[in-house]
Amino acid sequence: MSASTDIYRFYRHRQKPQFRLALKAQLGFPPETAEGEWELTREREEEDVNLDVRREIEEKGYSLFKIGVTFAELSLSKD
Repeated sequence: MSASTDIYRFYRHRQKPQFRLALKAQLGFPPETAEGEWELTREREEEDVNLDVRREIEEKGYSLFKIGVTFAELSLSKD
């Protein structure tokens, strides 16, 4: 990993593994949670992180998302 790019860390929640958290490595964890609740799954350079995820991290300090969402949860209709 090059020194001139931001590093992003991706975590899986230990008790609820469907939840994932992405952070800039240098920012640390948001106050709503603790590092011990999460397991590091990977690190990525900025150019390997989706733009929407990077924007959310810039705005909120983190990106929290869920794996395994169903179409029913999206409340899709055929209108």
